[in-house]
This record gives sequence, C-alpha cells and structure tokens, in this order.
Amino acid sequence: MTFVKWIGGKGNILPELDKLLPPMNKIEGYIEPFLGGAALFFYLKENYLKRNTPVYLSDLNPELINTFRVVRDDPQELMLKLDVLYDKHDKKFFHTVRDNYNIIKVDNIEKAACFIYLNKTCFNGQWKVDLKGNPNFGLGHPEKVTLYDRQEIEKCSGLLQEAKLNCISYEKALKINEGNLKGWYCFEDPPYDGTTKAYTIDKFVHGRNILKRTFDIFDEKGSYVMLSNSRNALMNAEFKKYHIFI
Repeated sequence: MTFVKWIGGKGNILPELDKLLPPMNKIEGYIEPFLGGAALFFYLKENYLKRNTPVYLSDLNPELINTFRVVRDDPQELMLKLDVLYDKHDKKFFHTVRDNYNIIKVDNIEKAACFIYLNKTCFNGQWKVDLKGNPNFGLGHPEKVTLYDRQEIEKCSGLLQEAKLNCISYEKALKINEGNLKGWYCFEDPPYDGTTKAYTIDKFVHGRNILKRTFDIFDEKGSYVMLSNSRNALMNAEFKKYHIFI
C-alpha cells in the first residue's frame, strides 16, 4: 500500500521482508531514512508497530517529503486538487506542469498534487531531476490514468498521523532520540548500485562508504538494522559480517 509509484518499491516483496523482521514487540522506535513509497512502513504500522511508537521517516527529496506531509495533514484538499489535474490531463498539460514545476509559486497542497500527478503520468513512475533540481522525465501515459484511490489516501493519512517527516540526509538519522537508539529498528533502502540515482540533486554522491559506516554505527548502538541493495561481490564483501539473505 502506498500512494506513489516509486522505482524500487518494496510492495511486491513484503512477505519476504516480513520473515526477516526483528521481534516487533520489542521495538522502541522505527526509522526509515530512504522513504521512497514507504511500503514497508505502511505494512509495519498496520500490522506491528504499537500506538505511540516513535516513527521517523526521511528522504533527501523535498518534494516527496512535502507530499507525505500533505497526505498526512490535508488528504481531502489534496484529492480535490488531484481531481482538477485529472480532468485537465493530456500531453500538452503534462509538459506544462512538468516544465513549470519549480517556477510557479503554489502552496504545499498544490505542489503535492502536481507531484503525484507527474509521478502517476510520467514514464514508469521514475521521478528524476537534472543538476538544477528540475523534473527530468518523459510522459508515460498520454491517456487519463487513475491518480489516487480515496480509501488508500485516507488510510495512508491515518497511518502517518504519528510519524515525524523530515528532509534530511540518511546519516543524520543517527542523531534521532539524541542518538539513543538501542532497541530501535532502522530499515535502509538506498539507491542500488548500478541504478539511477537522479531522483534528488544530491544523486547519492556519498554512496556506499557512508552507508556502510552508518549501518555499522546503528549496529553498535544496539539497533536492529536492515539494508536492501543489489546483489554484487562488493556489497557482499563489505557486509560479510552480517546476515545476508538473497
């Protein structure tokens, strides 16, 4: 369950991830620093995470974080704006919204509606930006497509109510709860080796080195931590002291 189409989303493998979860009844808090479509978070919140369990969700993509905040706080207004975009959709309108996305000053709800509209109508749901942060993707659906499901938006909104949403780099997640993260669960789903990293201006330039270091620090703090990535010899070598599941 999610309201955006995000490349590399984990919705299809949730049953497999479920087998690898830590003892969820012992979790002190949950951190997901590469938010994407948040499929695992929604699954955990619906099935495992207890009420009032601290939840911190973050991503370096400010447009994505804004959209999640709007879904949490203003779902009804968001859906009204999506209805307007649906009615106007065609090839010309898509390019108008895309090309003016960073130019026209609109409120956060309108921006979130445009984000979802472009996400659902662009090629393969691949949100990519150029070096200036401007949307850099083509039209995938010239025909009208469903932009949202009302029940899904409302359900996601409810599940997000207690979540803290921040636009921060993933290594800053180590400072959550003043760094006291023993018993917390962190799921890291970064851009994979050999795949596009253009969904933010940063383009994951720090790459694997800082990722490995933050993973180690979470482990040293007594956190439960899980990383999803592509299968290759280098990743296997760097994480060889941990449990690796294919």
